[in-house]
Amino acid sequence: MARGCIFAKTEVLAALSVLDREYKKAYKRPSPRNNRLLKAYSKMAVITAGGWVEDGIKSLMEMSILKLKELDGQKRLKNEADHIWGFSYYHFSKGMMFAFGAHGLEYVERKIGSTDLAILSSSFGKLKTWRDDAAHSHATTIRSNPTMVIGEMNIIFPILKKIEASTREYSRKHF
Repeated sequence: MARGCIFAKTEVLAALSVLDREYKKAYKRPSPRNNRLLKAYSKMAVITAGGWVEDGIKSLMEMSILKLKELDGQKRLKNEADHIWGFSYYHFSKGMMFAFGAHGLEYVERKIGSTDLAILSSSFGKLKTWRDDAAHSHATTIRSNPTMVIGEMNIIFPILKKIEASTREYSRKHF
């Protein structure tokens, strides 16, 4: 596990910006081919964002996995980390609960605050709806585009950074 920044914004925003730029080029020249490209860029954007969030949650869990002394405990928690998926605060908090316990989750949530948690949950809900459209359908319309995904990422990024900082603080104090 890298000791550096878990939720590194530049990496994901660079990929999303390329998709956004290509989306806008295709949007300016309507054609059947470009319509397919619009859909593909929209799908790639939301799936990229989802993978970035899921990888970050797994990295947070790995912070506590490394602190466990028993190999069986490490294996069980690693298995749980491998099964974190979906954009929902439930899945996020489940991973945090496995990694840091109820006390750790409460500590992090208290540091973040109920307003930011509500914003995070709402943004995850939007992203999940968009991701479900992208991943599970061949719909003719996709409800998102790369610009919208970037907007949501800019909303959740500062909250995820607070979670990362609070998790590191909790780990230093209790592990």
